[in-house]
Amino acid sequence: TLCRSLDVDGAVQCLQDIQAALNPVFYRNALPRSPHTGKLYEATALSKTQRENVVDMLNRDLLPGRFAQLEAQLTRGGGPFLAGRELTMCADTPTHAPHRSILRAARPYPARPWQADLVCYVVVDGILDGSCCADISPAVLDASPQLKALAARVAELPEVRKWNARES
Repeated sequence: TLCRSLDVDGAVQCLQDIQAALNPVFYRNALPRSPHTGKLYEATALSKTQRENVVDMLNRDLLPGRFAQLEAQLTRGGGPFLAGRELTMCADTPTHAPHRSILRAARPYPARPWQADLVCYVVVDGILDGSCCADISPAVLDASPQLKALAARVAELPEVRKWNARES
């Protein structure tokens, strides 16, 4: 339905905002790598103080706030998934689980219902286990128990378990 598609789009956009906010911490730079050289831009490297300030704002305000928005959507939609009661796979959806590079992939339009749940899993799991950005505290998810439960449900999908087993 249209409302479900809008919910998915909203969740994906919120998750993209989170990913964009994490980039300076991950790269220690205001910008990601050059698409031409693959190198970071020296002129936009963050100083130690700048990086500490970014991490502080992410941990204290931005990430808890964005996760609260997703938690509210999950509650409003009746869950247990961001698009409602079921994790839906579209007919043209590959049967394998996407890997963590989905975070860097451009979002297809319109967003598919399963996409928000998988991206949410990658973001939440990466923050909880420290693989996303070591300086981001798992405490940013303390007020989001349903998002953590969603990530756990997605982690148990057979395709995701297979992929995780290959990657570990």
